[in-house]
Amino acid sequence: MLHLLLGIDATPISMMPFTPAFRDPLYLPAREVGLDIHPGGFVQTLPVIGAYVGADIVAGVVATGLAREDKLRVFVDVGTNGEIVLGSVKRVLCTAAPAGPAFEGSQIRCGMRATDGAIEGVTLSDHVELQVI
Repeated sequence: MLHLLLGIDATPISMMPFTPAFRDPLYLPAREVGLDIHPGGFVQTLPVIGAYVGADIVAGVVATGLAREDKLRVFVDVGTNGEIVLGSVKRVLCTAAPAGPAFEGSQIRCGMRATDGAIEGVTLSDHVELQVI
């Protein structure tokens, strides 16, 4: 998505070897990406890990503090692609795979639509708390 925001050709991430045009954070004037903010405003992107592990995953890891914890933690992002990050202050590992088929019903034998009674959220603490539609 950063490629599209920045007007950079995204073709290289759509075919083998799925190489992003840039990986390092970028710092540029907001007007260059069409943001109508203070004329002196700048935009800074987060780093891109790879074609399918982008700045959104880096943002999730930073926001959750996963890489600053002594305790092993997991961060999951599920959309068209699914990313799972497992880590702690010692080491962080990440993987990505297509997740679209899971939402299209591929190989699903049990489940339900998002209607009354469907689970829409789970909170784990001392006990399990379900948020139900």
